[in-house]
Amino acid sequence: MMAMAGTREMKAHVKKTRTRNQLDDMARPLSPASLEGLEPRPMDWASSTCGVYLLCNVDGAGVAVFKPQDEEKIPEHARGLVEGENLYRERAAYLISSEMGGFGVPATIIAHISHRNFGSKVGSLQRFVPLSTDMRDLGPAGIPIDQVHKVGCLDILLFNTDRHEGNVLLHHRSRHRRELIPIDHGLCLPELVSREGGANRALLREIYFVWQLWPQVGAAVLRTMARCGATLHGVADFVNASLGDVMQEAWARAAAPVPPP
Repeated sequence: MMAMAGTREMKAHVKKTRTRNQLDDMARPLSPASLEGLEPRPMDWASSTCGVYLLCNVDGAGVAVFKPQDEEKIPEHARGLVEGENLYRERAAYLISSEMGGFGVPATIIAHISHRNFGSKVGSLQRFVPLSTDMRDLGPAGIPIDQVHKVGCLDILLFNTDRHEGNVLLHHRSRHRRELIPIDHGLCLPELVSREGGANRALLREIYFVWQLWPQVGAAVLRTMARCGATLHGVADFVNASLGDVMQEAWARAAAPVPPP
């Protein structure tokens, strides 16, 4: 059986998980009770280069997705990112999504997981999204404009360097309502400017989002998305006040003095 520690992180600052109109089911914080006794099953997830485990309950149903820190791998083409920091970026993406409201990133925490198959590991733990499929075998036809715009706004805000069909889920909330759920944010928030190299111009030139060629992006920005722009000052304050705790280890390494040659 699996044991979980680090519930203090689970209760950490997520002061706005409620959107302007309703609480997003996927964004609800994970409770310690819901994670007890789960069994990890390795996932053959073609869209990820990292170790990924689906934590299942006694009925075999997925509850959460666990990505251990020691199984992280940064793709060779990735720029401005360092292995071992994905879990903090996954958590940061959820906190920003929750603070803004309405972007739908599933609840994500940093957790210590113990299991007989792999001992004790720390990593990101994200709520599993049922009744969904990724966009690899689907086209953008029929996807609501607001859903494409919300993923686009989130990716721009996070400067997500890894948005492709495999990490956008199509979730059937009801018979007549389909939503996009953005996941897999370990390669967001890259280092755009460094003391050593200055601006990361190559990254700025090469950034690509899968939704760029979807017809929905040509539509006028909806009022709900435009209102997000009005809250960017609030998000900046939130980042300064809150994400330092989440990204502390990553930022400490980045801020360390550069040794002389």
